[in-house]
Amino acid sequence: MKTLKLFFLLAVASFQIVFGQATNLFKTADELLVKCNSLNAELFSPSNYYLGTQKLQLAKSMKNRSKEEIFQVVQEAETYLFAAVEKSQFNSENLFDVFVLWDKYRVQTLEKNSKIYFLQGEKHFKKAIEKGEKNLPQKEIFEERDVAKSYFDKIEMISENEKLLSPLLNLKREAEENNCKDFLPEETKIAENKFELAFLSLKEGNRDEFIRKVIAAETEYEKILTASKLANEESKQLFAAREIAEKADAQVFARDEWQKANMGISQIGKLFYSGDNETARQIVIDNINLFYEVEETAIYEKYIGSKKQDISNLTDQKLAEKDPILVKRINLILEKADKLFLNNKYSKKIIELSKIVETEISRGREILRIYKENNTNLIDSLILYELYPFGKSDYINTKEQNFDETIVEKQVNDKIEQTKNEQNGIIPRNPKAELAELFETTYQPNEIEIIDEGTQLRIRFLTLKLRADETVLLPKNKLILDKLVKIIINYDDFDFLQIEAYADNKGGEEMNFALAQQKLNTVVNYLLSKKIDQSIINPVNFGTKNPIASNETLQGRAFNRRIEAVFYFKK
Repeated sequence: MKTLKLFFLLAVASFQIVFGQATNLFKTADELLVKCNSLNAELFSPSNYYLGTQKLQLAKSMKNRSKEEIFQVVQEAETYLFAAVEKSQFNSENLFDVFVLWDKYRVQTLEKNSKIYFLQGEKHFKKAIEKGEKNLPQKEIFEERDVAKSYFDKIEMISENEKLLSPLLNLKREAEENNCKDFLPEETKIAENKFELAFLSLKEGNRDEFIRKVIAAETEYEKILTASKLANEESKQLFAAREIAEKADAQVFARDEWQKANMGISQIGKLFYSGDNETARQIVIDNINLFYEVEETAIYEKYIGSKKQDISNLTDQKLAEKDPILVKRINLILEKADKLFLNNKYSKKIIELSKIVETEISRGREILRIYKENNTNLIDSLILYELYPFGKSDYINTKEQNFDETIVEKQVNDKIEQTKNEQNGIIPRNPKAELAELFETTYQPNEIEIIDEGTQLRIRFLTLKLRADETVLLPKNKLILDKLVKIIINYDDFDFLQIEAYADNKGGEEMNFALAQQKLNTVVNYLLSKKIDQSIINPVNFGTKNPIASNETLQGRAFNRRIEAVFYFKK
């Protein structure tokens, strides 16, 4: 019926033009064009649509031509447009499903594999349209259509698989962000294997097996993520300590200790994974201290251990025979470094001593070089090195000027005596400054405030907060006090330590004094439990006195409830 109607319109239009009765030569062509656009003829019959629109445009531009000439071009346009309508109706009806898929994916940003499938599907979709335009057998058209649809279906399958995988991928990424490979290496490996098996099922085309294995991998990653999140939150200071050790090249200079400390991290993860949270938290504290020790060991081996080999080489060259004082001074410095390592573990001072040792070793090499070049005795060698840095020629010139060698010998002897006097204190010491530096290297900046008060050094603990009854120490509070214990045990250049407790003014003087006393007793008892000598500790309860912030605000009162440690030095 539609075809008969179109023929009828063409016949009427021809009749009107022939007899000069047409009021609009282009009416039928315009109607056909509208029909083409509604049927998406530009896609479904592109050649006919293109030729028809070109002819119609040409006819409308023929202003100075006869009606007969215009009519002929319009009739050609109508023929093409009519064919476009007819082919578009056929193609749109038979290729509609494929068209919908093509139209859907052409505006999407596709991944690599999906993009390849789209291009292949589009290729066969357009071949189907082309064969429809050429009136080829429907079988050939439908074959191209089915091939195109198979490619578009693959994109749809990938999209559905991505939806299934999305939660799993998010779990996997979040677990990795929470250091699951550090905390739970074995469990993470099991989860990764399940993840890979899910992908293998997908490649094999076994969708049911793929879904089952995705669910299994998700279950495993959920358990890992829960444990890793908790372990990661509790281990922030642990990872900070590990980073410090790593910067000290612990993997190279303290390899065994480094591996042992890292094994403890996986133990923490397993405990959180099994639900033994309290034991896990205690191991976190132990491992923080362990990584600090690893860092100190690495620094010692890096800066002092390597120098001992250099000293051994100089000894083999009999440096002690040529400059015994230099060798003794070097050994004294190394002994001091050993003492620091075994007791204070004062890493910055060890590095400073290492620089001094390096200077002295360089001096020893120079002594040996000059002695060898000049073939001279001990005194000449020392004179030459200390007073004539420009070498042998300067020394000879001085001798030619009848330089009094007895004066030079006295200068050398004075230097030897000066060296002897330095034996009990190679580096001028400032115990208070050393202790302040030790606190700076032991604590994080937000944990303490260091206040120099002339004859004493005050340490204000900013994060040492006890529970409401003031008698229970949280693991994080124990960690703060363990650092203090380590400093007290290994650094004895102070007279005594005063532990001070303070309270806010909310609730009355007597109540706050009692709370501060409970807090003071808890802290002091913990220090004594760690073998701190009671004779060096002087506990003082100041109650609500000496506030450091306003008691009118919640934050101010929190600041005022505090513990401070004051180190008094011998005058």
